[in-house]
Amino acid sequence: MKRFILPALLHVGLLLPVLAQQPAPAPAAEALPQPKITVFVNNRPWQNEKSFPEGYIKQIAFRAVLDSASLQTFSHLERDLLVRKATISIAKGNRRVASMVWQPGASILSLASEARSGDRFVIEVSEVAARDKAGATRRLPATQVFSIPVN
Repeated sequence: MKRFILPALLHVGLLLPVLAQQPAPAPAAEALPQPKITVFVNNRPWQNEKSFPEGYIKQIAFRAVLDSASLQTFSHLERDLLVRKATISIAKGNRRVASMVWQPGASILSLASEARSGDRFVIEVSEVAARDKAGATRRLPATQVFSIPVN
């Protein structure tokens, strides 16, 4: 007989006030802008699919910006973002040969010297921060992966 009580209460409407007292779902997390990240090789912007000869890459840097739509939505943030951390690896086929954690001002010369023809630099940008107009910084979701072939 107990198994019929819940449907009966629902039918009568007696359980609806109890259901209305359930805690509300947590509000969705604030949407954050996705930055546009440009990789610079030897101080020149890298275009996708472009490869470099062995020994050519001496420096890798990044520039991250918000697009105009994100700037309108997040007007309290500055357009230029800070790339704080990336992992740069040299891969041969599916195998990682060497890697380093890049931070602003880091030199990749020792890593770059290990790159051979047929390898590729695999770059995973993992930390980008936005600065607001007041000067405070805020971390943004920014995991992006780039692959630069060495020929």
